[in-house]
Amino acid sequence: MKLSKKSDYALRALFTLVARYGQGPVSIRELAERNDVPRRFLEQIMLDLKGQGWVVSVPGRDGGFLLALPPEKITMGQVVRHFDGIL
Repeated sequence: MKLSKKSDYALRALFTLVARYGQGPVSIRELAERNDVPRRFLEQIMLDLKGQGWVVSVPGRDGGFLLALPPEKITMGQVVRHFDGIL
């Protein structure tokens, strides 16, 4: 199965947020650098994930993104289906 770049990058970002679950927000810059994702593209993806209710954003200097749900409530299948449709 071949995933789109959007799905791949969204999953990378979510895995980073899962690894940091409960430790506070992760900045968009850190997400982009850790996952080797273009920042502008990642910003669009994170807005989409936020629209789905999977992440929330925290404004401010120490802000960033957090998971909106416990990690076990978000499946890889949901994310891939959202970005790529049914494969």
